[in-house]
Amino acid sequence: MSSVIVDYWQERKSKKLGSSSYRYRRSVNPELRPILGKREITIALGNAKGDALVKYRQAHREVEQTLAAAWDEVRGIKKPKTARELFQETVERIKALGLNPYRPPTDEDEGGDYDYDETRDHDEIERSAVVDGIAAKYPTDPETGYPMGVSAEDTRLVRMLHTSRPKIPAPTLEDAKKLYLKDRFALNDPKPLERKKDEQRAERAVSNIAKALGSTPYEVKVASITREQARKVQDFIRGDVRSKSTVDRYLNDIRAVINHAIAEVTELHGLTNHFTRLPVLGSGRGGDTPERDKRLPFTKDELKKIRRRIETHADQPDLRKRCPDGTFR
Repeated sequence: MSSVIVDYWQERKSKKLGSSSYRYRRSVNPELRPILGKREITIALGNAKGDALVKYRQAHREVEQTLAAAWDEVRGIKKPKTARELFQETVERIKALGLNPYRPPTDEDEGGDYDYDETRDHDEIERSAVVDGIAAKYPTDPETGYPMGVSAEDTRLVRMLHTSRPKIPAPTLEDAKKLYLKDRFALNDPKPLERKKDEQRAERAVSNIAKALGSTPYEVKVASITREQARKVQDFIRGDVRSKSTVDRYLNDIRAVINHAIAEVTELHGLTNHFTRLPVLGSGRGGDTPERDKRLPFTKDELKKIRRRIETHADQPDLRKRCPDGTFR
């Protein structure tokens, strides 16, 4: 029977212990090392081969996403901006022109009779001049008389100039993620590797929500997420991640991103975060063994066995030296 070759899969056998452990190990391209801060990526997959193969799938997907993002950074490829960011950029363009984006509606906007107002009319003349100037940059369609090939930026500007009170788009998951990372980095100024980890965790948080809801982080509005959808996200993550404790950890990241958006974005003040008080899966209450109980300290009997093994098997004298408390250096 031929064996299946799994990329970046490494089995490590211990002759002394007579057991094997598995890990995901992958070298990092030299061009990406300055960005990721490492020469290789290693992820422990555990000692049971069946469980390790399950964890491998998740590990490989996350590493692929990490490397893809790093290559985008090297190539200068930026992610698209959200509708909210584009709106704010247009607002700033209008302000730079000396105009107020938020103006009282005119009689024409309201469909009423024309009523002369010098200040308002002067504003309308300036806006018309700007629109005419934009149109003059582009060739004119001989049949319609309209300008051709107008850029998306200029289209947004003209549209907002013709709107009396433009309404800012509702914040999406992508907006929430960017705001969360911006404020987080402003507070602690992390090192490159820590920054990358925070970015990956926040990206994974909003991606899990969007995937569970069959959408993208650019489309899902924070205020639209219901309790039923929050539980659907939890079930989605649970189906993708084997460890219940890991599911809880991923949900903690989601709660952090959403809570920050609710606290910082005016339109979201008072909104309920439906990811709070979801059932905790890995707490020991019918779930996994708590992480703190998986790493209990050695018993006295175990310490004695370890000490005897070091004394009888250590090749270097320094390894057999004890500290005053009886432990080894």
